[in-house]
Amino acid sequence: MSLLLRRSPLVLALLALAALAPAAEDDEAARRRLDENLDPLLGWLMASYLPGGHAQADGVIFLPSDSDAESSGGEREIGQHEASFSAAQRIAINARAGVLIGASYGLLGFDDEAGILPDQLHRVGVDIGGWYSPTPRLLLWAQAQPSLRSDFDQVDGDAFRVPAAVIAAYTFNSRFTLVGGLISLGLREDNLVLPIVGAWWRPTFAWNVVLTPIFATVDYGRADSRWRFYATIQASGGEYQLADDDAGEDVSLRYRDGRVRIGTRCKLNHRWSLDAGVGAAFWRQVEYDLEDEDAEPEPIDIDPAPFAALGLTARW
Repeated sequence: MSLLLRRSPLVLALLALAALAPAAEDDEAARRRLDENLDPLLGWLMASYLPGGHAQADGVIFLPSDSDAESSGGEREIGQHEASFSAAQRIAINARAGVLIGASYGLLGFDDEAGILPDQLHRVGVDIGGWYSPTPRLLLWAQAQPSLRSDFDQVDGDAFRVPAAVIAAYTFNSRFTLVGGLISLGLREDNLVLPIVGAWWRPTFAWNVVLTPIFATVDYGRADSRWRFYATIQASGGEYQLADDDAGEDVSLRYRDGRVRIGTRCKLNHRWSLDAGVGAAFWRQVEYDLEDEDAEPEPIDIDPAPFAALGLTARW
């Protein structure tokens, strides 16, 4: 689990939660129920079986923190920032099936006093997916995200990654949905294919609880309010290809952490919503992967750090 790619497997797995809305509802009623009652972080995913689309922009800034003295480069202060943008269009083929086509960009930046960590790491990808609902209670979903993940100092085929997922979601009743499937992390070497099991529980119309091995969230909001409040715990990380070393060997970098976050989302109007949150990242580590394992530097362990996050989402 420590090598989870940032956001991608998480998003792919949670797309299966689209089964939470009963298929018998007409589009307008389903959209209204999703907008008013569902988890603000996952609402557009829950609606993935409906025609329409979304665009989302997010930014995260961490307070600088120290690296461990035994890390590569020794003890020093390291800052971190992130930004991402995604857009996708959902196209219904018929009442039971549809496809998703989208694009995304992500930035992971470091401010390293020792100058060892790269200033910027980039992720540019496309999202291709499809769903099929053989019965009102069962939804099957598959998605892949072919992408380039690199510092862009040198881009070749080694920077190409394809995380993917195949998920099934079964809705037992209006309060409980079970999710299961497989996720491929798309790592350059030792690619992992992980089973995933998750659940969505809605004890009341105001509360939502989502649990998976890599993500958990609880959120609250009344149907007649523009505001929702949430708390999340999640694993985060990514693998990026760097420029070849002096010997011409491939070099990749892996970053990982675990995050706790609380925040709120405000529905500005029928199309736009604003998300603001604060949290802390723990178990932060950077590892280098070289063809010559004996030449690999020591991992860089970074102290926990608080962060602030802001996001804007549009739906159509």
